[in-house]
Amino acid sequence: MFGTPTRLSPRAQVRHRLFALSGNNCALPGCASKLVDDYGNIIGQICHIEAAAPGGERFNPNSNNEARRDFSNLMLLCYSCHIKTNDVVEYPTERLRQIKATHEQWATLQPVLQTNIEKFVDASLWQEFKLPENYRNISNEPHDEDFYTHAKSLLTTIAQLPMSTRSFYAHAFIKALRGDLWLVGNLDGLRVALNTTYQQISTHISILEEKHLFGLVEEADDWMTLPFRGTRYGLCGLDRDDNGIYLLYLIHQHFSGDPQAILSIFEDLDFTLLDA
Repeated sequence: MFGTPTRLSPRAQVRHRLFALSGNNCALPGCASKLVDDYGNIIGQICHIEAAAPGGERFNPNSNNEARRDFSNLMLLCYSCHIKTNDVVEYPTERLRQIKATHEQWATLQPVLQTNIEKFVDASLWQEFKLPENYRNISNEPHDEDFYTHAKSLLTTIAQLPMSTRSFYAHAFIKALRGDLWLVGNLDGLRVALNTTYQQISTHISILEEKHLFGLVEEADDWMTLPFRGTRYGLCGLDRDDNGIYLLYLIHQHFSGDPQAILSIFEDLDFTLLDA
């Protein structure tokens, strides 16, 4: 009747509603911890009231998989408070449900600017995505296990960026020049192409730099003698062995003539385009 218990990810609209009703604050009374920091990094956790699987805290065998990932069974906590709620005597199901309801009612009454609400909701609301299985559409060569491990890490990091930052990243990727394991572009040219200002793109650059996905190099420090003036930007992998940048190189090499595909990969997270 209830099916085999399986941990399912919360649906996008559920995550959106959770953050929208959070006030960007941990739900446990007396805790002032934020859920998303000023750089768009998610530092809070989506937590189950009744556990998603047997053996977890407050698991209810009479529930089902869909109910366990429903909005009513989830709440947002900081890491420390999440650990506290592992004490099922102190935090039984009904107490957590009451804490959740009280916090969400409080959040709706807070005079939070709508722009701030949109900022942390957008930062949290990454889309459902499926990682590639074989990458054979961009490379038929065999790769060692490190390549696949770092590719998974890099694509997951990109997927968890705020949606607008992913869009900025995608356009920076399209405009970049490709060389021997480097992807570099003209920041002035990118700004003009996007019809925006440095102030408007500075937040995206900060987020990408924080995630080690993006870097800026002044013209005077450029050892590549690229054919344009001004500040350069470079796209980065996450590892020191060049697995990440090699993945980006392969994507750019294969899709440089198809900018719409690049937008689909990085904006829509259609990573299946990398598979054959």
